[in-house]
Amino acid sequence: MLHWLAAPLRRSRLPWTVPLATAIVAAIAALILIRAPFDVTARGRLVPTVSRDVFAPRDGIVRELKVRHDSPVEAGDVLAILADPTLELRAEELAGEADTAEQRLAAVRAERAAGVTAEAGSGGGDAGRLAAEERELVERLAHLAVQTELLDAQREELTVTSPIAGRVLTWGLAERLPGRPVPRGARLMTVADTAGPWRLELFVPDRHAGPLLDAAAEHTDDGENEEPLALPVTYLLAADPGPTYRTTADRIDPTVEPHAAGPAGAGAGGVEPSVRVFAPITAPPNADGGSDVQTRSGATVVARIRCGERSIGYVWLHDLIDAVRTRVWW
Repeated sequence: MLHWLAAPLRRSRLPWTVPLATAIVAAIAALILIRAPFDVTARGRLVPTVSRDVFAPRDGIVRELKVRHDSPVEAGDVLAILADPTLELRAEELAGEADTAEQRLAAVRAERAAGVTAEAGSGGGDAGRLAAEERELVERLAHLAVQTELLDAQREELTVTSPIAGRVLTWGLAERLPGRPVPRGARLMTVADTAGPWRLELFVPDRHAGPLLDAAAEHTDDGENEEPLALPVTYLLAADPGPTYRTTADRIDPTVEPHAAGPAGAGAGGVEPSVRVFAPITAPPNADGGSDVQTRSGATVVARIRCGERSIGYVWLHDLIDAVRTRVWW
């Protein structure tokens, strides 16, 4: 009896299985064949296009700080004055040696002028000795003058000046620098032309940089006819997420370096290897017809970089696909 009731059910499986399989195949084909815009998400910041880092020219101690955060400066303005105890000690030594030589030279010349060595039988020898000593002292003073000039040039290097006109961007200078020893080459502060053009400095995680570099490579024809890079970028300010702005990325730095601008939790402390992308802030920057971008150095931005088209399946599932490729396949 039960066998007779189950037979129709077994015969009815085929009509349901075929449409289901067809739908699955069609869905997979659609995921592969249908193309859709593919964007790479990046975080970054607003920065002035023209900026210069200021470094310590020599080992020394910050004796005097002339500027603070947001101080306006002109090219050549003094930013800080360093002190090098070694140079100061050497300067005192040279000054002492020069003073001693000058005093002795004055005494020798006075002795020769007074004619105290003109006595018969000894004048010729003493006169020659004093003349030779005078020449030696003159040469010694000339040598000390050259050493002093070189030392003064080294001491002048301890006066740190601004390479460009603009504003000081670095925070906490008054708390961090005065009285502190700094090694040669240490970055003291950053000066930027905030009145000039601005740009986006975006950081694309290295694990997402493949499509970005592929899109950039499409601007090169067999390595001969290189076109300007122009990848569409849509971005918003983290502090004002309402308006949306647009620009185009015009440069990619292929160097991979750690940066904390990626999503939180990427690597230790949110730091992961990233590729830098630069995009100018163009006018009008607001894609929604709103006001211009409020440029504040270091303001956080979230951006999407258009990297051409990919299959819609990859667009939707690229994180999973990349994870499978890197973690399972290898």
